[in-house]
This record gives sequence, C-alpha cells and structure tokens, in this order.
Amino acid sequence: MVAAVVRDDALGALERIALALDATTLADDVRAVAERIDERRFYVAVLGQFKRGKSTLINALAGQPLLPTGVAPVTSVVTIVKHGPRVAARVRSRAAGWEPWAPEDLAAIVAEQGNPANTRGIVAVEVEVPSALLAHGLCLVDTPGLGSVNEANSHETREFLPHVDAALLVVGADPPINGEEAQLLVQLGASVRDLFIVLAKADRVSPEEMADARAFTQRVLEQSLPGRTLPVFEVSAKQTIDDGAASRDWERLEASLRELAQGAGAQLVETARQREIDALTRALTRYLDEAEGALRRPVAETEVRLASLRLGSDEAARATHELRHLFDAGHKQIERRLERERTTFLSTAYPPLAAELRAEGTRAELLAHAQELCERRTRAWRDELRSGVELEFSATAERFVTAAGAVTRVIRAATPDSGLPEALSLDTSLHARSRYHFTPLNVEASPGMWRGLADRLRGEASTLRSSREHADQFLLRLLDVNARGIVGDYIDRIVESRRGIERAIREAFEQAATAATRAATSAATVRERGEAAIATELARLARLRQDLAAITT
Repeated sequence: MVAAVVRDDALGALERIALALDATTLADDVRAVAERIDERRFYVAVLGQFKRGKSTLINALAGQPLLPTGVAPVTSVVTIVKHGPRVAARVRSRAAGWEPWAPEDLAAIVAEQGNPANTRGIVAVEVEVPSALLAHGLCLVDTPGLGSVNEANSHETREFLPHVDAALLVVGADPPINGEEAQLLVQLGASVRDLFIVLAKADRVSPEEMADARAFTQRVLEQSLPGRTLPVFEVSAKQTIDDGAASRDWERLEASLRELAQGAGAQLVETARQREIDALTRALTRYLDEAEGALRRPVAETEVRLASLRLGSDEAARATHELRHLFDAGHKQIERRLERERTTFLSTAYPPLAAELRAEGTRAELLAHAQELCERRTRAWRDELRSGVELEFSATAERFVTAAGAVTRVIRAATPDSGLPEALSLDTSLHARSRYHFTPLNVEASPGMWRGLADRLRGEASTLRSSREHADQFLLRLLDVNARGIVGDYIDRIVESRRGIERAIREAFEQAATAATRAATSAATVRERGEAAIATELARLARLRQDLAAITT
C-alpha cells in the first residue's frame, strides 16, 4: 500500500529522521500516528480479564457484529474499531505492512483459534463501520483479555496501554473485579483522565447479586483510586444485541461516550499527539546512540559486543523459561499451604466467634454482629499469613535474580557499554499490591421480606432461635467466602509480581540486543567504504541528532 502523507510538521520530521536511519519500523509507526492525528482519532480501550464480554460490548456499541466472540478466550490481537463510510477492515503485519482484509474473515487474524499468540506477526488491525457513536473521532479498541492462559495475549494488551486515551474497564458480578483488574485500574488511573467502569453480563445474575457486585466494585474503586469518582454502568451487551433495544444503563453509557467525543475529543487527540511524539523521540535517540557507538568502536569490539548481547538475550530467555518451572512449583507449594491454612482457619476460627456472637437481639442486629466479628478475624488472619507467603515467593524470585545477575556480569565484563545496568535492580519481594476487600454479602445479611414476615408471626423465643441459627450460618458462610478471597488475593499478587520480574529481565536483554544488531549491520556497510565514509556518517548522525533535539524544543 502507498504510505500516507505526513502533514504534521513534528511527525513529518520524525519520519524523515527514521527513514534516514533506515528505521523502517519506526517510520511506519510515525505514519500510523500521523494518520490517526490527521483523522482526529482518539482511542477508548476496552480492557479487562478474558471472557468479560469485551468484544460483544464493542459489537453492541458499534451496532454491527464485527468482532468474533465465543466461549473460549477469543481476542489475540489489539483491534481498533473506527468510523468509516462502510464496513471494511485492514491488517498491518511485520512482513507486508497494511493490507485490506475481508471483515467477515477477521477471526482468522484477531481470534486466538485462528492466530494463537499472534503467531502471524500482526502489528495492528483496523475495522471501519458507519456508526454514529464513532463519527466524532472516538475509536473503540478491543484488547486481549488479561489473565488468559496464553501470556502472549496479556502482553499484547500491556504493550498497548501507553497508547490509551480513555478506557472502559469491563468487570463483572460473577466473578467480581479481581486483583489484576484492580491493579490495571491503578495503572490506568495514573495516566487516563476519562475512565469508565462497565459491569457486564448483567442479565446473568439476579438484581440482588448485581447490587452486591456494584457495592463491591465501588469499594474497590474507592480504595484503588481515592478521591476519584468513576461512573459505573450495569449493562448486558448480548441482551441489547438480541432485543435491539437499550436496557439497564445502556443509554447512559452511550450518552457518556458521545459526550466524551464531542466535549473532550480534541484535547485527547492533542494529548495523544504529544505523548506519541515523546515516545518516538526516545526510540530514535536510542537508535542514534547505538549507530554512533557502532561506528566509533573497533570492528572486533563491536563483534564481541554483539555476540555477547545475543548470548545474553538467549541466556535471559533460557533462564526465564527455566524459572517458569520453578515458579510453577512454587505456586503449587504455596497454594497447597494456603489451602491447608484456610481449612485450619475455618475449623479453629468459627467456634470462638460463634460463642462470641450476641445471644440476643433482632435478626438484623445479630447478622450485623456476625459480619463485624468475621471482618475483624479475617483481616487478622490475612496479616498472619503475610510473612510466610512473602518469604516463599522471595526465595524463588532470588534464584532468578541470581542467575540473571550472573549473565549480566559476564556481558558487562566483555562489553562495558552494552547498555545493560551494572546490576539488575529487581524487586524480589511480593511487590504487587493487595487487592483484598472484605466481602460483606449484603443480600444475605438482610433479614429479607419473608423472614421479616415470619418473625412477626412467630413468638419471641422462636424468632430469637431462628435469628441465632441464621446468624450462625451467615458467620460460617462469611468466613468461608472471605478466606477464599484472601487466598485468591495472595495468588494474584504472586502471579503479578512474577510477571513483572520476568518482563523486566526479558526486556532489558532484548532491547539491548535488537538495537545493537541494527546498528552493527549499518556500521559494517559504512566501514566497507573506508575512514572518510565513517567520518561522513558520524557527521550525518550528528545532524540528525540536532534535528531530533529541535523537535523536542
């Protein structure tokens, strides 16, 4: 396809510098950004765990069954849905650039079954649709679900986060918002002003369960982003599609998105422009550093350096792969211990709490007391578990850091200017934040209409006996639900902390090796032409660096 003409002055300058450096991928990125800015488009990412119904939600908002949906985790590639005169699609691959694609065949590209872990090397997918909601520049972005069995899918989503202008975080009632989603909420809250929460699949739960889920979600929001009030929408995208009519909060969700596009769209586009320019400038600066270094170093030193970096990248990949088995074993060991601790906790905590439960009072008073006792005890138990879990995780993580540190020292000894740090400053603690929130089970804590009526018909002694039995059962149920929540929270934190460590090591080596390879190849070509060519090339790189500095000022 013919490359788009870049009309933006700063982006045009960045494109020229990228092409001058033969950084074709970066030049493609510049053109993609320029096209987006020229069309005044901003990205509203639809994010969340896998199987939350994100693709179905986008189909309902766009008014067309554009994206594949299914029972198993589906989306494997970030897909941008934007306004266009007719339904159309195009795909950008690393090998061929942009190519038109039949919209009815999108599953072969964006679905996990057709393109597992994005083995086809798809960089971007765009779908056009004549939707009034998207007519003012708003683009809906479908993302692979976090927490998928395929880690590559989650990685695709995390890689896209720096390009997000606004976001819809899709959570649910069964299961409710979890630790990874809450962590994503914090990350988004630090960089995104316009953030909406969607309680999806509202048709699958009872009104009481949805009320519980909404209350729980609100508490998580308040603790994760204190001081911010985020809109929450209860929707059923499937019901909207099937019935052809809005239900629950659907109209309110659409109205909020239209207001965002018409009221803040221009500002979001300008913010995106500056953010992308900054990121592209940093990438080109790294490229210039490597290109100059490869020319100034002796050839033999460059070859040794490059070999060391490649070896280091391979070693890092191998160490990460081997550590995955260690972490898997560590997970199972911690999970088994936590399950034993949970069973012991339930058997030992319930009897004294039941004895402490008020002997008299109304049903509502007894239930409230049971909840108070349970919350106090489960929070204490969570704190009792902390040190043991953290020690077990740190012991496993330290093995990885030790192995990776040894690889880094070998590479730096051979190539002091490798770009790698002198030491890998990795946090081997269980650094992921706890997202545990006490689950009060508000519906079960309420006496309910029928029990209230029965209490009025019973005698005082019978009512008290029934209320006490209800409170006892409620106490045991509360203990079980919250003990499971605490165990799940620790496991979520382990997974998140592990991924952070693995990613930091992998990226440090991969980035250094990739940049060095490109620079060494270019330097070898220049060296073949002699010393004068080297001096000319260094002067050219210096001018490009000045041009790059001029863009930032």
